[in-house]
Amino acid sequence: TYQRGVYYNGDYRFYDAHTLAELDPNSIYGVYEAASTSDLVMRMNYDIHVGAIGGLPTKILAFLISLTIATLPVTGTLLWMGRLRKKKKAAVPATETAQPVPA
Repeated sequence: TYQRGVYYNGDYRFYDAHTLAELDPNSIYGVYEAASTSDLVMRMNYDIHVGAIGGLPTKILAFLISLTIATLPVTGTLLWMGRLRKKKKAAVPATETAQPVPA
C-alpha cells in the first residue's frame, strides 16, 4: 500500500544496464511485500528520522524535539558563564569592613 510522503513502503527494483534483466538487490531495498521484519525496520529509519511515519503530528513532534536539542548547547554555555561570573564576584575581597559605633 502506497502512502504519500514516506519511502519505506516503496518498491525498489534494480536492472542490469546491458540486458535490462531485473537484479536481486541483496540489501534492505527491493519489493516491499518480500521484505523481512528487520528489513522493514531498517527501511523505516529515514521516515522515522524526519517524522513522516505518523503524518503532521509526528512532524511537529520531531521539530519540537530538534528545536529542544539545538538549544541545549546555548543554554549550557549561558549557565556556565553565569557560574563563572558568580565565582569572580565571590573572589573579590571587601575593601572596607564596617566597625561598630560606640554608644
